Amino acid sequence: MRERFENRRLELAAERTHGFRAYTPMFHLHAELVLVTGGHLRMTVEGEVRTLGAGDVGMVFPYCLHSYEASDDADAIVLLFSPFAVGAYASKMLSHKPSAAYLSNVPELYPAFERVLRFYDVTSDERMRVANTYLSALVGEILLTVQLVRRDT
Repeated sequence: MRERFENRRLELAAERTHGFRAYTPMFHLHAELVLVTGGHLRMTVEGEVRTLGAGDVGMVFPYCLHSYEASDDADAIVLLFSPFAVGAYASKMLSHKPSAAYLSNVPELYPAFERVLRFYDVTSDERMRVANTYLSALVGEILLTVQLVRRDT
């Protein structure tokens, strides 16, 4: 199956999903963080396939090829965001990628995911600023946790 480039104009999108539809291989400027809160989700990032369970996080950095298999039982919090939404971390996210795209059982990250979701509201600039602040803190904490490798140019 051929990959596709997805071009969206958004700074941040946050949602809680119940069930997950299949997504064919794609890549885009945006980064994605997926926290599985229930069930299982099969995710492929840069050829690395993993079945994520409750408490696991999948990470897609900008321009990384990724896909999802459909899962009726997967519940998740999905954050899709421009790397520029996380300010000082943008250049690192654009020039590097994690050596492994998955984190297993990281309960210390749950509160930040929940706070981004709680404050996400495209009708309120103030709430979006708070959501972006929590998102930046979450990305910073993840970058301290993962080993990064320089992207091939």
